[in-house]
Amino acid sequence: MSTLRIYLLGEFRLQQDELALQLPTQKARLLLSYLVTHCDRAHGRAVLAGLLWGEMPEDRALHNLADSLWRIRQIIGPGYLLADRHTLRFNPDADYWLDVNDFVANAPGPKTRAENEEQELGRLRHAVALYRGDFLEGFYDDWCLAERERLRSLYLDALRALAAHHKSRGEYE
Repeated sequence: MSTLRIYLLGEFRLQQDELALQLPTQKARLLLSYLVTHCDRAHGRAVLAGLLWGEMPEDRALHNLADSLWRIRQIIGPGYLLADRHTLRFNPDADYWLDVNDFVANAPGPKTRAENEEQELGRLRHAVALYRGDFLEGFYDDWCLAERERLRSLYLDALRALAAHHKSRGEYE
């Protein structure tokens, strides 16, 4: 199995090797995005159906959830989604890369190891380069908005840190 690359900063994008993958519906994109950003725990099917199709009766929402899961599996292949009758989760051990995880790992914040200035600058530049736009642009669900604000704040912190570094060295360009 090749690495699935998931881009949630800016416009939603999926890629496997050099091939761009397309999920057919906005709800399928939103479901995969939610699962991968919350892959640390299993989610109840009824809860997910309510989160994405809350305006519908539960049986119809569960049907839409099942349909979206089927569509996602058809596009990304096996091994990424773990499901049983009641719960669903994204497999954290699957071969995938998520731009949000890479961004957060390189954004400013407390680090567990001492770094020299050049390593820190490299991390900050990498984080800024990864930020192609706000988290899940075009999606306005409550959970997206909260995550969008958190990541935008980290991005602004990275820009401030880079600006302060260059200002201190007289590198105004």
